Amino acid sequence: MKELSLLLALDGSLECKAAFAACHKLATKMPVRVTALHVIDSVGLWDFLCHDSEGLLGSGPFLMAHEQMKRALQSIGETLTDVYKIHADSSGIEGDLILDEGSTVREVYRRCQDFDMIAIGHRMCGVRSTAEERRKFPRYSAAEKLVHYVNRPLLVMQSALTDWAFLTLAVSADRLYVNAFAGAIQLAKKLSVPLRVTFGVQPGDEVDRIPSVVNRMRQSAGVADEFPVDVKIVRGDGAWFMPPIESASDSLVIVPTAASSMVRETPFSTAPDLVLRYSPCPAILFWPEEYSATGALQQEKVTIVAAGD
Repeated sequence: MKELSLLLALDGSLECKAAFAACHKLATKMPVRVTALHVIDSVGLWDFLCHDSEGLLGSGPFLMAHEQMKRALQSIGETLTDVYKIHADSSGIEGDLILDEGSTVREVYRRCQDFDMIAIGHRMCGVRSTAEERRKFPRYSAAEKLVHYVNRPLLVMQSALTDWAFLTLAVSADRLYVNAFAGAIQLAKKLSVPLRVTFGVQPGDEVDRIPSVVNRMRQSAGVADEFPVDVKIVRGDGAWFMPPIESASDSLVIVPTAASSMVRETPFSTAPDLVLRYSPCPAILFWPEEYSATGALQQEKVTIVAAGD
């Protein structure tokens, strides 16, 4: 039986603990192999100090601070990997453990081609207004950067794992999200939960064509009609940064992304990092539309055909 290969970005945070729990949940439903990767972010540390040129103090004190902080991070990383191994062994999760140094984003990106899915924890910034954003000046997190660059499904956990009663695929009716739809169907089957396809519609959108859009996604993805799909239509402008869905704690939200001219967008013409930064959804799976499911989520016989509108 095919297994799902997962790369877990390990950082020891509460949200990473939730990502590990999500990996364990998947492992109870299908064959899963998890490779945990912790990166001693010496590059980010140097960016934080940001004193590679001589100033009032010269660069020496900052170089010394960098070396001392890197040694501390090395010690934390070694302890973290030891603790992870204990938890993984007790949970019965098969896989590997990697301790590396460099840039977290670059190392995850460099390895992502060898995996079917990436899992990472993400702490919401809590910024609720433009004025507050200016005051706090939130930096892009590793998850916010990776959602732009990796061409594999990225599972982002923002709070503690709960039982997923259903999956939500958040789309619009202006194009066919064939690969994301096929992946959502297979994941729903493996988890034995229903799938809800939520269409966000704006004034002037042709709502009557939505059933046809669903049927065409089924045909293009080679998905059998016997698997039921609940279709929900959400009207209104909604928030500009997030899909028009409920932030229910009992749902895994799947958001397709599409790359065009080096820019990646969600079905709602927003950057995926903005959805991640402001959406209160506990669990979000960003699915690059150019990626066709592999591993345990791959269908036995799938024929992807070009489907225009």
